[in-house]
Amino acid sequence: MEQIKFYTAKNGQETCSINNINIHSSYDPDKESSRFVDAIDTSINPAIILITEPGLSYCIKFLRIKFPKTKLIAIRYSNSFEKYNENWDYVFNFYDYNCEQKIYSELSNKFTDEEICSALFLSWQPSSKIYQNNEKIIWEVIKKLVIKSRTVLFTRSYFSSRWLINQINFCKNIKNIYTIKKGSSNVIITASGPSLKTSLPFIQKNRNNFFLIAVSSSAKKTLYLT
Repeated sequence: MEQIKFYTAKNGQETCSINNINIHSSYDPDKESSRFVDAIDTSINPAIILITEPGLSYCIKFLRIKFPKTKLIAIRYSNSFEKYNENWDYVFNFYDYNCEQKIYSELSNKFTDEEICSALFLSWQPSSKIYQNNEKIIWEVIKKLVIKSRTVLFTRSYFSSRWLINQINFCKNIKNIYTIKKGSSNVIITASGPSLKTSLPFIQKNRNNFFLIAVSSSAKKTLYLT
């Protein structure tokens, strides 16, 4: 059972504890968060930074200064911090999902493979101690996301020249041309690949909201989506 206590730190800022463990400093939450961001050592400018349960979000302003062009993502383990969400680019509520696969699908659909492969994943350390089971699930999901995205990008790089040759050959040998009548619906185009399987539940759930085009390699998988 989660027991959250909000109180005033020595420097006058709001702070809190969860199950008698301080999620922020009881002396100076701002300084604690500044040190957390200062300690981030990366040789790249990450496309996204994802932090697991940042509590009262004191770290956000220091992250904005150090990484002004980076998307900042929070994964929430508790709904007690919803009023501290406004300055994040995206907030994912872990407690809205009841299985690892749904969490994986949601994050996979939200971010591109390029973003995931140039992302920085961090834990707010007090939260990792308080929510150990949630942390274990999330980091397993992150591992799978990174492996999948690396595989997709490697496949694109390896087969790109072959795909280009195929496109040229298709255009040279084309006989009948069919055009799609212009409309106002969103369009999704599917092909075979590692991401198709995880995308199928999303496609099926939202099937009536877009026009679906399936290339031959994915036609069998999408034929009966209604």
